Amino acid sequence: EKRSISTYAITSVFALATKMASTEVIAYVELEGETFDLYKSPTKESQLVKERIQSITKDVDFDLITTQTSSLSLSLRVAYLGVSKFPLLQIKVNELSLSITRLSDESVRVLQRFQRAAVSITQSYISATKYFEKQKEKFAIMELGNVFTKAEEMKDAVADLASKYGKSSEEATKIYEAVQREIKVR
Repeated sequence: EKRSISTYAITSVFALATKMASTEVIAYVELEGETFDLYKSPTKESQLVKERIQSITKDVDFDLITTQTSSLSLSLRVAYLGVSKFPLLQIKVNELSLSITRLSDESVRVLQRFQRAAVSITQSYISATKYFEKQKEKFAIMELGNVFTKAEEMKDAVADLASKYGKSSEEATKIYEAVQREIKVR
């Protein structure tokens, strides 16, 4: 009988351990009147998410950017044709046009990187929460470190892009000044 009690005890402990291991711990936080599961990404339908998107994009008019990009492209084409009697200037205008096109493409890639980074950051926060729950602070801190690394990468990408746009703007000014000099000479 002692043996069957031991077997029963071992079986019971094993069953309890299995049940505990399969039980999902649920953790919620309430922010601004909404309840969020700390183990899941918030949905786009969340009012808080909508407000945060609005606060980030409030100063960005995407329709205006599209219109201005189209106008810039058309303006560069007109400039290219307008300096047809000045082959060296025409080459510079064409190079500027190509540079602006590359920057536009790079801008799209940076925005796509931001989208991927947002998903990655959300996953890192969720992982950090799980690690903290399991009292694995070292791993949680590593996950949070990933968040800061992604933020730095995005800051650097934007700074690099801004620098490139600045250089293109300087180049456009130089071309404009060269055109002005050619017109005065003739």
